Amino acid sequence: MAREVGAEEANGFTINVPCSQDAATGQCVLPSTPSLLPVARAFRPELVLVSAGYDSQQGDMLGGLSFSEGAFQWMARVSRSWREIGAVGPVCTWRGIRAEMEARSIVATLRGMQGDKPEFEGTAATDEVADVREALEEARPYWRGAL
Repeated sequence: MAREVGAEEANGFTINVPCSQDAATGQCVLPSTPSLLPVARAFRPELVLVSAGYDSQQGDMLGGLSFSEGAFQWMARVSRSWREIGAVGPVCTWRGIRAEMEARSIVATLRGMQGDKPEFEGTAATDEVADVREALEEARPYWRGAL
């Protein structure tokens, strides 16, 4: 999946960081960290969409991931901080399909977008770090000077 970098005119504009099955909250830390900030600054997207749920939420049986409410809030807060420094355009949310579970994630995401910083510590596993490195290596030829 890291090799999926876009096609034709959009070649290089996708950085796909795969999540391993059973990925926990720690994995969300890596793509949201300063490792991607140089690309955000170079690309300056006009709009950033932040997931407020979907099947990555803890307890959802479809996706096999287990991101906590704090993880959603943390990712939204990072996205908002990028907006504050002018690296990206407006940051918006979209929601998933399981309303009974996702209400908590949506609230946490909105808190992060408002600037609330959660008590959150995620630690990524070694293979998760490798996934992010692989995605960045695939993107590097398209973002010379940024990565």
